[in-house]
Amino acid sequence: MKDRYVFGISESGGSYLVRLVVPRFVARVVSTAEETEHSREWGCRYILRSGEMFCDFDWIDPKPGEELRQAILAEAEDAWMFFASVYRS
Repeated sequence: MKDRYVFGISESGGSYLVRLVVPRFVARVVSTAEETEHSREWGCRYILRSGEMFCDFDWIDPKPGEELRQAILAEAEDAWMFFASVYRS
């Protein structure tokens, strides 16, 4: 997991996750409470244990198969949880 992810905050305050190794992607990180208004637009979503989710995926490389994608997103969730525990209040 080390050095595979970068987390950022946009000018509007939104959180983002970027995977730096193949298959690379960018995804927004939002609260599931925001789901109602935009749920049709999000397409692929990955719900986190924290009540947040990864959504609005932009796959830079070809999208992996379902099994590999689930493994990558579980790894990304672990990275996000670490980031959130250290940097978010």
